[in-house]
Amino acid sequence: GDIFGVSKQAALVFGGTYLAYASSYFARNNAAVVKAPLLGLQGLLEAPISPTAVLGCLDAGFLIAYALGSFIVPAVLDLDNQEPWKVVWIGLAVAGVSQLGLCLTWFFLLGPSFGYLQLGAALVFCLLNGFAQSVLYPTCKKLMADTFGSNGTILGAWNTCYYLGGVASTLIAAGMVDSFSWPAAFFGPGLILLLVSSLGAVSPLFLAWAGSQVVGVDTAGALDRREAAKPTGDAASGVLDPCSGNAASGVGDRLWQLLRPSRLEVKIVAGQYFAIKLIRNIFWLWLPLLLVASRGALEDGGSLLEVGRTVATFDIGSIVGSLAVGILADKLGKGALPA
Repeated sequence: GDIFGVSKQAALVFGGTYLAYASSYFARNNAAVVKAPLLGLQGLLEAPISPTAVLGCLDAGFLIAYALGSFIVPAVLDLDNQEPWKVVWIGLAVAGVSQLGLCLTWFFLLGPSFGYLQLGAALVFCLLNGFAQSVLYPTCKKLMADTFGSNGTILGAWNTCYYLGGVASTLIAAGMVDSFSWPAAFFGPGLILLLVSSLGAVSPLFLAWAGSQVVGVDTAGALDRREAAKPTGDAASGVLDPCSGNAASGVGDRLWQLLRPSRLEVKIVAGQYFAIKLIRNIFWLWLPLLLVASRGALEDGGSLLEVGRTVATFDIGSIVGSLAVGILADKLGKGALPA
């Protein structure tokens, strides 16, 4: 039967991708929450570079890997010819492993001092996390586009997973630090991501999409859309690039088309997105630490959870904005919004 007016398969695609992408923020926002307690560690205070520079280098490692991976990983994997759910759950699992690795790195390698070896070990797991998460967005968006097309209201509702995931991950990481200690901000999210990926990998949705016969899940509609979306004719040997409409047969061709989109609208939106992310990442990565430093939030019995609640208001406001933009896209037309 239908769920809220859409087929069961479509509802499962929405819910599965929503859960997966929201969960990825458990391996992002914890890096911001844990900065304040990490800066108080004696080993980090004796690092060869300043403690904030150490944390900044780790953030940069994650973001650089994420940015490069957003181009390289989809081109190498050729997402149009991969089972999308398998990519999603593996990406989440690797991100979870990276969090457990960061926990062990900080906990066991800090020792009496923090040197370049320890920094390098932590950086490896940050790079792994960035590459693992870089494939989640294009894969989830592909699943949503194959299922719902260009429905702005539905896509706007789906986009709230960024912000709901941000709120939940910030509050849970802060609560874990307050209740246990800073390692819990890595260990807990790592376990959560491994649990979500494991449950997703054995769910009826994943099994049905992978071709298994599962009673009670109607996959015909989505599978038909996947077949219809496959390139034909001259494009059958490659991947149709949505930015240019041309086929790309090899990794180099796919990567080149991603780096050099021919459509002006794509270039404009990319520039706008770059500017937005530049501002957003300042809030995301450093606002908890700035609030702790300016308010003395951890003194006199204060808690990180109180700081987390303040930070979460930024994402709560973004939820309203995402829903409004999705509705406006349907009312005014997609081309009216970027300007």
